[in-house]
Amino acid sequence: MGIKNKIYLLAYKLHRKWLGVVCRGKNLAFKRNIVCGEGSRFYMNSSVTNLQERDKLVVGSNCHIRGELFVYPYGDGLRIGNNSYIGDYSIVRSGGGISIGNSVLIAHGVTIIDTDSHETDPAERDRSFRNLIKNGHPKTPGSVKTARITIEDNAWISYGVSILKGVTIGKGAIVGAGSVVTRDVPPYTVVAGNPAKPIKQIPP
Repeated sequence: MGIKNKIYLLAYKLHRKWLGVVCRGKNLAFKRNIVCGEGSRFYMNSSVTNLQERDKLVVGSNCHIRGELFVYPYGDGLRIGNNSYIGDYSIVRSGGGISIGNSVLIAHGVTIIDTDSHETDPAERDRSFRNLIKNGHPKTPGSVKTARITIEDNAWISYGVSILKGVTIGKGAIVGAGSVVTRDVPPYTVVAGNPAKPIKQIPP
């Protein structure tokens, strides 16, 4: 590789790290895997894996994605509204269905997974894992439990939070750092802890 190509490659990497790859309709590099609104940016640390049809992973306009978006071969997919942010090293994995609203802030190191990922029976889990390694992800969840996650508009999820299956986080709610969310969070409520519990209400 010549010096000019090396400089170009370095400039591209720096551009992607700090400014991101911008969604511009037909020009989106991974357009086969995602439906993306105008002006959204995917940064160097981000990754996108969609094992279903393209419309099962939808990102709205003017979003900033620094984490991982992953859609299993089953379930209702992942939808993110407009003007939302997903921080570095955050993981959003959908096997049941995940909906993230508009103007949602998700800090770094957050885990959002709407599935148990593995079976509870040890023998079945062993067989399933060996099959996964050999053949890839199965087309159906089998006995693995899944349940939809909904994060409504203007919610703020602080760093290091885990959000488990079946949870709805209400509009304008705040989840404190390091919390594990196992139950619904009412709108305009601050929760924290493991498991997360209400601390106070905030004005709409």
